Amino acid sequence: MEPPAVDRRAAARLGWGLFLLAAPGAALRLLGGCPTGRARTVVRVLGARHVVQAAVEQRDGGRHRLLLAAVDWAHAASGLVLAAVDRRWRRPALTDAALATGFGISTARPPRRIAGG
Repeated sequence: MEPPAVDRRAAARLGWGLFLLAAPGAALRLLGGCPTGRARTVVRVLGARHVVQAAVEQRDGGRHRLLLAAVDWAHAASGLVLAAVDRRWRRPALTDAALATGFGISTARPPRRIAGG
């Protein structure tokens, strides 16, 4: 039996989500933020969202890709709001908003799968 095909975007999202879950402090520093306790918790929640969304994308086969992309774009919009209202978080919020926008654009496109995982 041939293994199921892997959605490249879902795999990339899964990797990002696992990184956020496993190393929230490193992720915050990478994005230019300060790894406070509250910020680490927020990053872990966002990591969990990415992991769940990756699983949905992999199983969904692209049927609900615009809805899933809208989740990313809503996340990007919230980052823009945070950047506008809290100068301390401007850089990490704008960087994360750019990443979320990229995930959204990628998710909105029809899936391309890697045969055989």
